[in-house]
Amino acid sequence: MKLCEHGLPNRECKPCVAKESRERRWRTGFCKPKKNLMERFELHYIPEPMSGCWIWTDTNNGHGYGLITVKGQRKMAHRVAWELYRGPISEGLQANHKCDVRFCVNPNHLYLGTQAENLEDCITRGRMRKHAPPSRCPRGHEYTPENSYRTQNSGLRCRICRSNDGRIRYYRLKEVNHGC
Repeated sequence: MKLCEHGLPNRECKPCVAKESRERRWRTGFCKPKKNLMERFELHYIPEPMSGCWIWTDTNNGHGYGLITVKGQRKMAHRVAWELYRGPISEGLQANHKCDVRFCVNPNHLYLGTQAENLEDCITRGRMRKHAPPSRCPRGHEYTPENSYRTQNSGLRCRICRSNDGRIRYYRLKEVNHGC
């Protein structure tokens, strides 16, 4: 009877049976050894020769930014790129794109900055327009300090429309309750 490295019969040693089973699964392709983060990351982008962007080909968040799972958590792929190739990102900073391509993960196309800097950059490059506050309500009344106010969620509301809505609600309830 063969003895394993632990001095037990080969088929009775749990660590050896598990190791043999794992190696057999790896050989057959059923269960491959896990790749480290860098290897997994490099499988999911394609270098684009004209722009130099590394185009993320794996999952995205619906807004064009790539996603990758790191230790069970979904992270933005461009942030992971920065951390893999450049180092950690300090608190309060984010990895911003120089190239304006959301699914680019080339660390040479990224820079660290604040959210405010990123928004300013978006406006100066014409990627985002400044949102001017509306001058009229949806029903066409002009917003002035006298006939408008801020709601709890910082929205703008027309006093004329609110008054009309209250009047309409009053008469509807009166009809329902009194049958008029």
